Amino acid sequence: MKWGSLEAIKGQYNWGNADKLVAYAEQHNMKIRGHTLIWHEQLPSYIAGLEGKKAELEQVIKDHINTVVGHFKGKIYAWDVVNEAIDDGSGKLRDSIFSRTFNSSFI
Repeated sequence: MKWGSLEAIKGQYNWGNADKLVAYAEQHNMKIRGHTLIWHEQLPSYIAGLEGKKAELEQVIKDHINTVVGHFKGKIYAWDVVNEAIDDGSGKLRDSIFSRTFNSSFI
């Protein structure tokens, strides 16, 4: 359910593999945790062009989250909304397009 897999092209979603995973879980009475809505890796290439464009990047994030969560409404018991925002080595905010554009407010 990584952003780059679900929405490699802005506004065009590929639900195939994620839907299969959710269907399998439902058929086997398993819970599914959605992973991940915002992460510094596996981003689609169009995201890089939004660096420093706070309002535009914020809208793209909101659209992506609303679309993905809406698509799986009632099927996912929990979401990893922001994943690995803190750098493992330094304990500080991880350097990413999100931290460079929003500082810590994206969390």
